[in-house]
Amino acid sequence: MDSTLVIYKNQGYTTKKFAEVLSCTLGPAKIMLFGQFRGSFKNYSNVVIVMSVHSKDDFCKYVNFIKANANELENKRVAILCTSLNIINSDELLKKVCNILGKCIIFSEHFPSLMDESEISNKALQIKSIFKDNSDMPADILKAKIEEFLLRHDTCTLCTAHENKVRATPIEYKYLNQAIYFISEGGEKYAHIYVNPHVSIAIYENHKDFKSLAGVQISGIAKLVERFSDEYNTVMKKRGLNIENLKNMSIYLNVIRVTPNKYEVLFSDFSKEGYNVKQVLQCSDEITI
Repeated sequence: MDSTLVIYKNQGYTTKKFAEVLSCTLGPAKIMLFGQFRGSFKNYSNVVIVMSVHSKDDFCKYVNFIKANANELENKRVAILCTSLNIINSDELLKKVCNILGKCIIFSEHFPSLMDESEISNKALQIKSIFKDNSDMPADILKAKIEEFLLRHDTCTLCTAHENKVRATPIEYKYLNQAIYFISEGGEKYAHIYVNPHVSIAIYENHKDFKSLAGVQISGIAKLVERFSDEYNTVMKKRGLNIENLKNMSIYLNVIRVTPNKYEVLFSDFSKEGYNVKQVLQCSDEITI
């Protein structure tokens, strides 16, 4: 499993907060101060260096650190972030470091000395997306494994939200025609979906140990299916329900369709086949399940 080391100098609130948010967002990861570093990156695939330049002495120390560890860092994926009261100093340091490390740097950027938590979190997510390297499993193999997993299960957690309200609903699902369907009498989740159709779904095995992890997180768009339409009737029949009986009920049953746009997978067994245990499948016209 890819792991990340976030190394920083505790100099200012933003630098420390940035490093903390990065280490959690990029996990599995470890965070440490420059002074705690003991000279080896061997346990990490990714390295994030957060630098804060407030003096010429700071500048020289960072450059010397990079030079001293260049041989090992050249075999890693490295992100460099730098802040300074003087953006020229920050840009100068970034250029210097990029010249030393070359192609192993996949992200480098100056960040403001004052950032709120939302800005910090968004930047961390941007770096996470850049670090992701999930192309090692062929898409056709991955989508087949995802589909087998979805068909083998029937219960999930459906997460909906709008404004500051969030709902996580344990619910049965039916995987059909590349979509995930839910049958429900109603509830708070519908209020969220009407306002914000973006949802997340989690399907997973019970935890036993780290060698048997298996779970899928799905991002998608939810839509209410028109009652007694062909699509509605098909879903109900697949569920073993009689349409005429449904029409005669004193209440309506509703159907939600979620069209997935991304699958994020964690299967420990992938490592037995020589693949990364974490994989991502983006849905498109070319790649469908």
